[in-house]
Amino acid sequence: MNQLERILRRYARFEQKVQTHMTARLKRFCAPCEGGCCTAVICRESVESPFLIRLREMSQPRVSYRRGEGWQREHGCALVAGRPPVCYEFICDDIERAHPDPLDRYVLKVLCRLVSYTGKRACGMLHAVEISEDCDLLKIQLNNFMQRHEAAEAAFDRVKAYHAGKNLNADDTEALIRIYPLPPSLKRSRAQWRSRTVTDK
Repeated sequence: MNQLERILRRYARFEQKVQTHMTARLKRFCAPCEGGCCTAVICRESVESPFLIRLREMSQPRVSYRRGEGWQREHGCALVAGRPPVCYEFICDDIERAHPDPLDRYVLKVLCRLVSYTGKRACGMLHAVEISEDCDLLKIQLNNFMQRHEAAEAAFDRVKAYHAGKNLNADDTEALIRIYPLPPSLKRSRAQWRSRTVTDK
């Protein structure tokens, strides 16, 4: 297995894990929604980015891309890997309102940025999905990718534990902050937040 194949396989497995967890958390909002979040315009990146094309080819979606609807079908997106990172990052107003607790909302935002974080600075300052030439995929730095991948995996474990009811300790919060900075509202009360979330070991 060459370096690029290792990167693609790790990214795809991680994307699928994040996708599964997000679907379980947010399906009640997204399934009945008739909003315009998922559009063919967003989907287009998945057929233009060499990195996303490679991921999609590995996962072999059951349906074909359609110009007018992208990958959207009756039961949602047909892609299990190779979705544009923005598909994970976007949180609508309904979801925001359903998470009034600042810490709950922050953990959700970390979850939504894990896939994007993994591909950042893959080739110089370029995100993996921004690489425009197929041959340039071979320039992705394995060490840089692995460091981000491991940080994202660690944060994902903390997010899952938090959603399962576990309080966050100081190490947990540091893992999350690596992915997404604390918003000002939580940063100002970080001492109280930590005392509220630290558990006895």
